Amino acid sequence: MDLRIPQGRRELGRRIQSAIAEAGFKSIPAFAERLGCSRALIYQYVKGDVLVQLDRLQEIAELTGRNLEWF
Repeated sequence: MDLRIPQGRRELGRRIQSAIAEAGFKSIPAFAERLGCSRALIYQYVKGDVLVQLDRLQEIAELTGRNLEWF
């Protein structure tokens, strides 16, 4: 997955959204609150509009029970 191109960022966003749902969070806003960021930022990650920083991706991985490499 090439994160330099929009398709790669969208794929990462799909993986983030999938991990959130499979971890049992009822909504993206509920996950954003638990993560400690705005829901708008999570939606931007999911849409691929904004590339998630590595430290934030690590937090997402921990909250969703995924390995960082899965993303």
